[in-house]
Amino acid sequence: MSASREKTGTRAANIGGDAMELQVQGFGERFAWRMAGVFAGMGLLSASCALMQGSAMVFYTVLFCLPLTHWFRWRAMRDEQRRTEAMQDERDTALLACAEQAFRLFVSCWLVLLALALSVSPLHDALPTHAYAVPALVLLGLLGGNLAQHIAAAVLYRKDRLATG
Repeated sequence: MSASREKTGTRAANIGGDAMELQVQGFGERFAWRMAGVFAGMGLLSASCALMQGSAMVFYTVLFCLPLTHWFRWRAMRDEQRRTEAMQDERDTALLACAEQAFRLFVSCWLVLLALALSVSPLHDALPTHAYAVPALVLLGLLGGNLAQHIAAAVLYRKDRLATG
């Protein structure tokens, strides 16, 4: 297998004597899918424990872990560079910029709906009454926005990989 094929994200496989090109996920797509799973799990934990049960420990755990996600990306990129894999280029930057729009759209809609729910009496009465309800809803919006961003990035990477393959 040549080094150039490894860096572009394709590998040649010999199946039944015929060489066939297989598409291999690049770093950005793999990372986006992994982080989508992380944010889905944190969102479920936050919704079930912090929002519905008012668990202070879960609320502060999610609050602590959310900023660490930037460190996760830095660490993953450093690990990939050790494997001499091609890293982020202009295409990745453009795809991530499009995915960030999903984050902004989700969080904007979430906060508008939250403001509406807090201002309309019947909707406000339906919310949990413990002290962590509103902060947990804000955190849930951030988690949902990050989840939307990483799913959008993974889908955009996949579409690009299939279009160029």
